[in-house]
Amino acid sequence: MKKLSATPVYDRNFLLEVITTLAQGKNRHSGVNLLFGERAEMKALYFHREQVASKLSGMIRKQTYQFEPACAYVVNIEGKERILYRQTLLDRVVEKAAAILLHRSALSYYSDHLYSYQKGKGPHTAVRQLRTAIQHHVKRVTDVKKRGLYVLRRDVSAYGESIPTSEGSYLWERIHDIVSAADDANATAALLNIVRQCICRKIISIEGQASVMSRGTPTGSSIQPVVNNLYLHGLDQKLSGVSGGFYARYGDDFIFAHADAAVAQDTASVIDAEMAALGLHIREEKRENQYVTGCGKRSELWPQARGATRVTYLGCCVGFDGTVSLPAQKIRSFIADVRMRISHVLSLLPSETSDERGKATCAALNRAYQTDSLVSGRYISLLRHVVDDRRQLRHIDYLVALEVACQLSGRRSVKAFRQFPYRMIRREFGLLSLVSCRNRRKKTTCLK
Repeated sequence: MKKLSATPVYDRNFLLEVITTLAQGKNRHSGVNLLFGERAEMKALYFHREQVASKLSGMIRKQTYQFEPACAYVVNIEGKERILYRQTLLDRVVEKAAAILLHRSALSYYSDHLYSYQKGKGPHTAVRQLRTAIQHHVKRVTDVKKRGLYVLRRDVSAYGESIPTSEGSYLWERIHDIVSAADDANATAALLNIVRQCICRKIISIEGQASVMSRGTPTGSSIQPVVNNLYLHGLDQKLSGVSGGFYARYGDDFIFAHADAAVAQDTASVIDAEMAALGLHIREEKRENQYVTGCGKRSELWPQARGATRVTYLGCCVGFDGTVSLPAQKIRSFIADVRMRISHVLSLLPSETSDERGKATCAALNRAYQTDSLVSGRYISLLRHVVDDRRQLRHIDYLVALEVACQLSGRRSVKAFRQFPYRMIRREFGLLSLVSCRNRRKKTTCLK
């Protein structure tokens, strides 16, 4: 796709490309989760894409395109009820086009400490940067008694739904700063018109009441990730500018670390003031002030900071020793997923020999260990690419092998290894080891 300065939102070829991307699902960030009845509509839209793109181009250029009201509906995602919004396919196309251009223009505006919704960045990158910062701090401070690090971890409550979008909101200042940099005044006006309609969206609630959103953006919309990145830009600038500190933000989850208690306390006050000014609130259950050391002792300078030996951020635990591990809850969830997979495989092979059942089970688990597989296991990307705590990886290897032995033998204890020893599961059945995979990856990296 072309650069923003040469690509107005009404560019016909650009709209054609957006339609093709959405219809063919070229990438996982296409922004379209089609319902059953919409698939035929999308095929028809793609078949007439030339005419559709031309019609949309003219309407957007003249600023006559108007979004239809988005209808709210409830879905259950991982046990939590969420409200999403169903919109027409034409609205999806126009919204996606505006989101792409707004995102491109904001890339140079984003802080280097922002890791959400950007190519080449993500939660894994943020966790690695935090680990590197802790490692550098430990190496730099030679006095063991002064190596402690004060860590502030915050999470904004209902961030996407709480951002003020009415006239005068800080958000519009940020958007105007970005979009006004374009050379073409007509293109700027057309893009702002579409962006405003995307954010201040007309909606119909579950109860059937019509209104215009004045706070938050529709969950699941293409424009929401860009808005979420932009609205805390002022906080990004303030916290990343603190000398000697570490700061990282992924969406509504951010963390700050500093070796000085006074600086950490002042930063905590800055965060609260910034949240109040932006009309946001911190989730109290996620508000954490920690004093991280090798032994987990409390700080004498800031007694309210909880003593800890590791920092939990974005689903990973970063230890003061520089290792990255998974929280116990995620390990239990991973093993539960493994148990379900083994059960399904064995149910398909009731009459096979024990060796054949064992090899088939381990082959299925090995496929689940591949991050690029369609049947990848839960948290496997973290285990393969982020977690480097060999002790934990060995423990997970043991738990997975034990689960295989238990389901093959019908026993629910370590006695299952008497019939199917750990070595047999590894060597004869071919079950991959997470520790071995991690060691090979590190060796390959070193050779490069």
